[in-house]
Amino acid sequence: EYFKTFIDKINNLQTHSTPREIKIVWYDASVGNEENQSYVKRIQEKFPKNTLIQCINEHSLIQLIVSETAHEIILITSGKNGKSIIDKIGYYWNLQDVIIYCSSVNYHQIWTKPYKLITLVTNRFGDVLDEIDNILGGKSYFMFKSFTYDDICLNLKVIHSPYYYLSSIATDGFVISSFNQVNLDIQYHKGIMQQLYKKIQEKNIFSGRVPTHFQLSNLESVAEHFIQAFDTKSLKPIEHQIIHFYSQSRPCFYKVVNDILNLLDEELIVLIGDYIKTLRYALIIYTDDEPKMKNKRTLELYRGIYLDQQSKENFLKKFKINDYIIFSSFKSTTMDKATALYNFVKKMVFY
Repeated sequence: EYFKTFIDKINNLQTHSTPREIKIVWYDASVGNEENQSYVKRIQEKFPKNTLIQCINEHSLIQLIVSETAHEIILITSGKNGKSIIDKIGYYWNLQDVIIYCSSVNYHQIWTKPYKLITLVTNRFGDVLDEIDNILGGKSYFMFKSFTYDDICLNLKVIHSPYYYLSSIATDGFVISSFNQVNLDIQYHKGIMQQLYKKIQEKNIFSGRVPTHFQLSNLESVAEHFIQAFDTKSLKPIEHQIIHFYSQSRPCFYKVVNDILNLLDEELIVLIGDYIKTLRYALIIYTDDEPKMKNKRTLELYRGIYLDQQSKENFLKKFKINDYIIFSSFKSTTMDKATALYNFVKKMVFY
């Protein structure tokens, strides 16, 4: 259900023909008491053009966020509820901002610090109104269409596998912190690829028609090229070689990684974890050869993601130089559903 309106949303972003409605949601079991209802009335009076929705339990809130993909959401909630729910909802792209309205400000400011999505912790309702005003006016902004490194990690904290918890230990972490942590034993990597090939066959993922890039000979070639990318004799830094290897049409390293990620099979993702972590690290430390970004009115980004002038201004309000930003990716850059489905089927089944 969450992705049903994805095509319409992308089309709206492409044409900018209709403004996106921002809904205000108040999540609290006691939102119906007399005091909170007086605050609800103040919100409705101050922001009459914005729909206000009241939720009293976690399930209804999650269902609302999942179903309201055509609109953006500003969430008001208590400190206790916020702490309980943030890791379950913080990575949804239609959730624009979270405001914590609570009594124990100092305590809740501590745990909210890592969450860029939470822009205010306060015990004064006037501050809540001001913050909503700032959000609607673009002065306080959670980056729409992208996530920071911290934001993208929210989802990982609820996955019950040690391989996905953030950690400084290379075997447990979401990303390595140095290329020195990569095992460069070719037999080790060929063993990984042999396991991968065996798992793909056992799971019958491709209904007996394993694509060329998942054949054992090609997977072993991926392992060999991966080791070669760490050649210190090259004039290019390792991160450049890793990214170049990922981009090459043969041996289709990008297809191997992308297809496994798209399958959402945690066992396979963990199995090639060394490759995924290395690629993440290479992308994070990569420095473009261009001396500076070209000054253009519309900022064009990878795979057709773009920022118009208003989005660019909001972008600059949220991020500063040297911030790491991770943009969402997708399988097809076409706006035509039939073409996208055809390309997907062609690559995954009849290759």
